[in-house]
Amino acid sequence: MKPIPIEITSVKYDLILLHYQVWYLSPSIPINSFLKTTEAKKIFNNTPVVTINGSRNMWVMAQEKVKSLLLYNNAILVGNIALVDRAPNLISVITIVEWLFSGVKKRYLGIFPLPGVSERDINQASKFGDIIQRHLLNNSLQQLQSELISNHAVRISSYLVSVDKTANKLFLKWAKQIISKKKSRKTWLKAFNLYLLLAIWLISPIVYILHVFKYPFIKSKIEKEIKYYKGV
Repeated sequence: MKPIPIEITSVKYDLILLHYQVWYLSPSIPINSFLKTTEAKKIFNNTPVVTINGSRNMWVMAQEKVKSLLLYNNAILVGNIALVDRAPNLISVITIVEWLFSGVKKRYLGIFPLPGVSERDINQASKFGDIIQRHLLNNSLQQLQSELISNHAVRISSYLVSVDKTANKLFLKWAKQIISKKKSRKTWLKAFNLYLLLAIWLISPIVYILHVFKYPFIKSKIEKEIKYYKGV
């Protein structure tokens, strides 16, 4: 969440569609930097915003950070759309990493699903544009998110939310440590890389098993969380 210098031209809009990617469970550096500029304060001030994020599958905590930055800029968040890879968590890890390093979107080994947001979801996303346009023209943006939710603009996995929360706390500790170790930064980055592999392939399955066992006892809490994270 450390910003970099960025050039912005201040323009006012009736509605802002703010698309961002999730990098290591936080909004990407360009978006994070943009939202912390004085120009962003002018652009977003008292303006309705619909956030649109594309990610592998964990976006909830990044969205919470974006919410805070929009509040800082006096924006009015009226909607959110989350486009994600629907493959099981560990399957999508394999396909996304292969896509990242090859640069080719394909079925890995001919047996894995295509990585990223599906073509079907991409093609059907135009329905959200129709919904947003209608609410904008009817001056009913305060009711927008409920209709977006009913059209599956947001899907929440309580398990992934728990992983997202835990990983955010750990990533923050790693980030602070790596930033402070300027002379041995490469060594610490290698250590983080090993930790990340361990967290994905060993810790996350354990978290899933624990989540399944705990679910009946914290069901009402989880339902409240899901309702909150689906909203704005």
